[in-house]
Amino acid sequence: MPLANEQQLVLQAQAGNSEAFGQLYDAYMERIYRFVYFRVEDQQTAEDITSQVFLKAWGNLDRFRFSRTPYLAWLYTIAHNAVIDHYRTRKVATALDDVQLSQPDHSEAVENEIDLTVEMQSVKSALQTLTDDQQKVLTLKFIPHRYFSKPGATWTDSNSAALPTWRGYTPLRTTR
Repeated sequence: MPLANEQQLVLQAQAGNSEAFGQLYDAYMERIYRFVYFRVEDQQTAEDITSQVFLKAWGNLDRFRFSRTPYLAWLYTIAHNAVIDHYRTRKVATALDDVQLSQPDHSEAVENEIDLTVEMQSVKSALQTLTDDQQKVLTLKFIPHRYFSKPGATWTDSNSAALPTWRGYTPLRTTR
């Protein structure tokens, strides 16, 4: 809900009254912060971007006109663009101190094992829907510790290995 005296405060802020802009900031900062927070990865980034939004708003107040859009909508537009700029310009980096080289703890290992077991059950069920030849090709191609470098090496049909492999993929795609 906009402030009752929003237009007056904006006009005063456009005239250089920082106290009027401070009142606008106090009224809308929390909304803009929430808008930004749910679009970025952490609180610190949300705070930084929210600060940038109000700095941009202060620096560009002379461009704002009430006839076009409400002041809060203008702030949301600035916030939206700031979030986009954040993702466009950020560099993903990890400090070496943050990288853990240790083994996962026991609970993670158990969870990983359960996930792998469930996934293997799903794969087995999907494979059972295929013909014997399709099962053979896909098993040779994707199951670890295979003895053949190419699935077609054991394929007795005159076709190349690529075609039977492709035929094996197609029924699996439909089981998902």
